[in-house]
Formats: sequence, C-alpha cells, structure tokens
Amino acid sequence: MSDKRYIVAFEIGSSKIKGAVGVVDTSGTLNVLAVEEEQLVDSVRYGCIRKAQDVAQCIQRIATRLEACPALSPGKIKGCYVSLGGQSLMSSQTTIERKFSTETEITESLIRQIKEQARATGVPDRDTVAVLAREFVVGALPQRNPVGTFTDELKAELTMLYCRPQLKDNLNRVFSERLPIAINGYVIRQLAIASLVLTDEEKHLGCMLVDFGAETTTVSIYKNGALRYLATIPMGSRNITRDLTALNCVEKRAEEIKKVIGDVDPSNRFESQSTFEGLDNTEINNYINARAGEIITNIIEQLTYASVKADELPSGIVIVGGGAKLRGFNELLSTHSKMKVRRGSVTGPVRVSEHVNATDSIDVISLLAIASKLPPKQSVEFPVVVTPADEDDGDDNVSRIGMDDDDDFSSLENDDDDPHARRSEKKNDSRKSDRPRSRSFLEIIRGRVMNYLNEDNDDFYSDKDNDEK
Repeated sequence: MSDKRYIVAFEIGSSKIKGAVGVVDTSGTLNVLAVEEEQLVDSVRYGCIRKAQDVAQCIQRIATRLEACPALSPGKIKGCYVSLGGQSLMSSQTTIERKFSTETEITESLIRQIKEQARATGVPDRDTVAVLAREFVVGALPQRNPVGTFTDELKAELTMLYCRPQLKDNLNRVFSERLPIAINGYVIRQLAIASLVLTDEEKHLGCMLVDFGAETTTVSIYKNGALRYLATIPMGSRNITRDLTALNCVEKRAEEIKKVIGDVDPSNRFESQSTFEGLDNTEINNYINARAGEIITNIIEQLTYASVKADELPSGIVIVGGGAKLRGFNELLSTHSKMKVRRGSVTGPVRVSEHVNATDSIDVISLLAIASKLPPKQSVEFPVVVTPADEDDGDDNVSRIGMDDDDDFSSLENDDDDPHARRSEKKNDSRKSDRPRSRSFLEIIRGRVMNYLNEDNDDFYSDKDNDEK
C-alpha cells in the first residue's frame, strides 16, 4: 500500500449525505473507487447540521459500506475531508494597497502578508474561509500573478469567502465527539466543483456556475480566470416538491411525481403509468413552472449584484446539482438568461469506477480531487501484516511457519507417526549433534503434508493456524 494514497471525503447536503473513497497512484491520478449515499431529511437544513446524532449515525453507516469495498478492505477509515457550503456561504470584495519607498520585488511572502491583512478585516459574526486573488495592479498595469515583478506601488483586489461559525462547529460535534474519524481538512464545496467541472478557458472568458441543490442554489461567477462573485440563494428543488404536496400527497410521493412525470413546461404531457393514474399533468407542471421560474429569476438577478452583464460571460452557464435533472429546467434557464447552458461533468486527471455515477456524484468527487492535491494526511489505516522475519520465536535460526503455539522442535523432528520424518532421521543420523538440527520451511511443510495424506489430519488448516499466519 506504500505506493498509493487513499483519500476519503464526505459531502453533507440538505437531502442526502454522500461518502467517497479514492486512491492517488504514483502518477498523481485520482481513481474514484466507490461512492455511497443515504437520504436524510430535516437533519441538515440549508447546508447546516441540525441533528448531530442522526448525521453521525448516517456517516458511520456510509463509512462501513465504503470499508466493505473490495479495493479498500480490510482498511479502516480514520480520517476524511468534509465540505463547507450552504446558505451562510457568501463573498465580498476588498482592496489593499501597498506603497514602497523604492522599487521592490513582489514575492510570495508579500502576497501572503496582503492576504492575511485582508483576512483580519473580516466580517462580523462570520468565519473567513478563503481569501482569493482577483487581480493585482502593479504600478498602472493589471497582473494576474505579480510575483517576480518590481514596483513601488501595488494594489490587490481580493475576493473574500465567509460562512457562519456554526457550520464548522457542528461538523466538529459530529466527527470529533461522535465518530472515530478525524477531519483532515475542510474543502469549500463551490471552489472544489468549479475546479472539477470548469475549464481554464471558461474561467478566463467568463462563466456562471450554478449549483442547484435541494434547499439552496449557489451561484459563482468567474471572469479573467478568477472568482468574481459568490452568493447562495435559500431556494432549491425541495421548494418545488413541497409545492406539489398541495395536490394532497406527502412529500415523498410529491418528490416521486416531480422526478418521474414533472416538467417545467406545462404544455408537455407525460404518458401516464398505472402508479400515476388520475393525476393532472397540466396542474402538476403549472406548480413546477411557477417555482422554477422564481428560482431562475433569482439566479439571473445575481448578475446585477455582481455588476456583470450576460454578454460578459461568453462561456455561459454550467449547472450541477440534483435540481439540474428537472425536466426542462436548463432549457428554461437558457431562454430567460439568453445564455447557453450546459450540464457540468467530471474533467481533469480523474478516473471513476464503472460502478459510480460520475454526474450524480460530482460534489463528493470534487472533494476527493481537491484533497488529492493537498499535503498527504492519513485517511485509511490498514492492518500491519506480520512477516516470518518479524516474529519472535526465541530462536532466530528457526522458522515457526505452520507451527501451533504448543508445537516444539522435538515433536517436529521426532514425530513417530510421520514416515517421512523417520526416513529423514535415518538419513541424517551421521550428522546429529547434541542439539536437534533446525528444519527448513520446506521440510516442515513437506512433513505436515505427508502426515495429512496418511492420517487425514483436519487440524492442518485450523482457524488458529490461519489467524497466526
């Protein structure tokens, strides 16, 4: 296992929790081995944990199933990476200027100092989770990366990301207090997804990333290769589901109706199946269209808040999340925004097992992809395999492979019931000394096999022997 690095990640969403395990090979390529998930209703609201015990039990069940994966067994999950996201995640812009008495070289250390200065300004009642460079102005010239240049004046335009302290606090309550799994690091969900599904060209030309989840919809805007804006709308696909409960059905049934026969376009009709007889497609789709239209209006409105026009984002909109599977939603978003829309997919040096639905698992796979680039930390612990050379049997010259705890050397050397042993004894009489000769591994095994063939010895492959091996 020494040439492989195993990584485990958990994505805790408002409607389900996902866990994934991957391995990074010697070339640096991430191989996603398995993804497991469980539905969990009302224990997580708007991305923030409300019922720690329920979430902990759910994660433990997922971890157990991941450990049963043939590629991971008999390893045990000891550490993981978890995502930060949800309603409280937000951004703001800040500018920091530095003036120097003489021309000074811009170094990585200076850039870190500027970011730390920005982090210290912060927002009241919020944790600063990231400080991202948006643009630098060296003298009068804009620069994406000013390191190595000389100037007497530097201006840094930065994007700050914040979240409520309760987000991390509740994650710590789940993992530190209720699970034998350490948090190796936090990964900002939206940055991870963007890194996985957006190309460098899309980020440079300008695009909008929409994460349409169950209770929240997060909009990120990129331009000139940098994050310009991020906001979370407290609306998601569950709002549509709950609207459908007005048709005199429980939420679980409403979710099924939405997924199977629902359509954003009221004029589209689904061929009724026996389980949906008696339902009016038009009425269902009117509910869906109204709420979907409201969500789309809020998505497009983020352009105004970011001071960006649609034509400044020629790469259009990339959409991910479970809500993006709603029939007709992406087409309606494209019509209203007058921007092209594509569904996000896994890109980059990532291989996904054929047993994993990569599109539906983008969120948790993106966490693995980011973690694979971070300094290595233990996620999976494998049992230590004891080799014969490691065993202490009291005599460094004698191997005890194939011996029971109560076996001694004399019984192996002078087994009267072993005809092979008797022949060996006669052959070696002339070489006997005061101390019995140490038998080789092959001799011990040969003698036991002969004994088994002659006496039908059922203890040869005993559980005890297998445990000791």
